[in-house]
Amino acid sequence: MKRIFFVCVFFSCAVLAIDKQQIICALSSAATNQAAKYVEARASLLELGTNATHFLSEAATDTKLTWQQRLVARICMEHIVRCKAIQSLREYDWFTYYRNIPKPGYNYASILGEASEMGPYVVPKFKETGLWYYFLELTWKQTSECAISAQRPNRKSAYAWPTWCREALKGQPEEGYLSRVIIERLQTDTMLQKGGNVELFREMLKSKEADAVPVLVANLEAYVKKTRPASLPPNEIEQAVMWETGKIMDFADSRHSDLLKKTINGRPMFIELIPKLTAVRARSAPAQKVEPTFRLGTNEVSVAQ
Repeated sequence: MKRIFFVCVFFSCAVLAIDKQQIICALSSAATNQAAKYVEARASLLELGTNATHFLSEAATDTKLTWQQRLVARICMEHIVRCKAIQSLREYDWFTYYRNIPKPGYNYASILGEASEMGPYVVPKFKETGLWYYFLELTWKQTSECAISAQRPNRKSAYAWPTWCREALKGQPEEGYLSRVIIERLQTDTMLQKGGNVELFREMLKSKEADAVPVLVANLEAYVKKTRPASLPPNEIEQAVMWETGKIMDFADSRHSDLLKKTINGRPMFIELIPKLTAVRARSAPAQKVEPTFRLGTNEVSVAQ
């Protein structure tokens, strides 16, 4: 049975002292920053503690704010209300958990190899925690707030951890945010130089996310160069770009026909893609995505006056 998490308002002096506009400004700062600067902006909100939960709950669904501000509000609410669950997830020794599961014939060749095999065993446990916004935050804001373990330092699972978090979002309403945050990251790194962005590009390509077509086209040549041998001659690079462009055209829609026509024009090797433009023009854009109901775990959040 669905439960509702109520945020009640008790007008104490502490609550009244909080400036709503100050919170909005802090949300804006967090929404537009990354990594350490984001964590600093987030800290100014988390320091308010439960006194800010009413305002954050309102902001989480306030259509006058940007989706980025709303998402930061949800992230901060989760950090305030479920901080112990986040800490517990990060401190748990997932390597020992994994090693204690019988896996006949498995050979632990290396820590990297072990981490790469852990997903199917770890992700279901991540999903049980329901820390949807922490999962999104790691990819969106690159906080590096992954595992904390004296036995297994961060660096040994830092690469796999955000991937496990994204996997835990699959099938959940909050997964609807995931393509948005990945697209935003890729928009700021057209050369795919920042850690993890090549993998994020690959995930968007595999998911056939139509909203991602413009950023996939913009980053495509960089992706090809990052994923092919450096010795590949220019004509083979161009051929690979053409081949990947064709894959993108298979899920592009009418919104992207002009962009793809411009991409193809003047490139002789791309001539075989011209017939695909007809299908792209005829393909309707998908319905606009609706933001999910705000939940903490499986409980909907409602502001009680």
